[in-house]
Amino acid sequence: MSNHSAQYNDPMNFWDEPAVVPECLLTHLEIFEWRQYENTVQHRKVAACSATCLKMATLSARSRNRDDRMVMKLKKLKRISKTCRLVFE
Repeated sequence: MSNHSAQYNDPMNFWDEPAVVPECLLTHLEIFEWRQYENTVQHRKVAACSATCLKMATLSARSRNRDDRMVMKLKKLKRISKTCRLVFE
């Protein structure tokens, strides 16, 4: 399978940020884990979603090679939770 078709079939290509996020999710979500994270615009949109009490967000990249540019872009995302710790695996 070519890389192009893999991206075409990726459900993240069709994701739109919801207009309304349930209050219970915003006020109770403390731990967020994302496996096979890719440094794409769509994935960064999802990662930017904020929860007020988020304590830790763990992102595991799809590629085993750590991309420092990806880490820097994620660290620059606006976060509501000032105590949220970003973990990269």
